[in-house]
Amino acid sequence: MDRNTLMTAVEESWRRFDTAIAGLDEAALTVPGVVGEWSIKDLVGHVASWEQRAVQHVERWRRGEPPEVGAVSTDEYNAREAERRHGWTLAKVMDDAADTRLSLRAALTSITDAEWATVITIEERVRTRGEWIGGALGGDEGPGTHAAEHAMEIRAWRDARVEREGSA
Repeated sequence: MDRNTLMTAVEESWRRFDTAIAGLDEAALTVPGVVGEWSIKDLVGHVASWEQRAVQHVERWRRGEPPEVGAVSTDEYNAREAERRHGWTLAKVMDDAADTRLSLRAALTSITDAEWATVITIEERVRTRGEWIGGALGGDEGPGTHAAEHAMEIRAWRDARVEREGSA
């Protein structure tokens, strides 16, 4: 996947995520139980944390630093990032996510095709820089679809909520 294709996938993923949360008030955005114990606010922070990780990968590379080695599992990373944002207001989480989107867009568009295709080895796994970045932004539908994956979960939660309220 080239840089432009990934950016298109990320933009579409964001659109689906934004559409899934559109029209919800603060109470709905902060109620736990949308995915596990997480609220939509938590999901916004979660998606932003992975996007920030992709930006950090690009920034480390730009500074000539070695790639970050994954010292923690995905579950540990998710838990750590959720805990870090736990006391944040909804406004702060949303602002952080918006800033992260701008940073990610700038980071991805700054990479040349040759840089994108550069092969990097991390923990004995060999991939192109683009594949590493796409992996950090990946979801069930492939690279760049992480937000869309959670949009589907939010839609299912919203549908179940409407059904519960409609039958009450």
